[in-house]
Amino acid sequence: MGFPKTPPEVDILRFVFKEIKTTGARVYRPVDYPVAIALLAPWTLCHSSPTTMAVRDVALGLERMHDAGRSLKILFAP
Repeated sequence: MGFPKTPPEVDILRFVFKEIKTTGARVYRPVDYPVAIALLAPWTLCHSSPTTMAVRDVALGLERMHDAGRSLKILFAP
């Protein structure tokens, strides 16, 4: 998931008729960093940067995602 470059179109009537509730949330807050660092301190972290692959190579990217020793995170670009 991520933030879209443009505001998404939302079907308000669907929310009303189906009585859907939505809540926005961020994944983290600045006060969360010290806690996360303390939790990770006992382990050695992988310092590799994300792998970027073309969308046409999505099958290879999905294969690599199953091998944690080869990739920490894979980003697909158009």
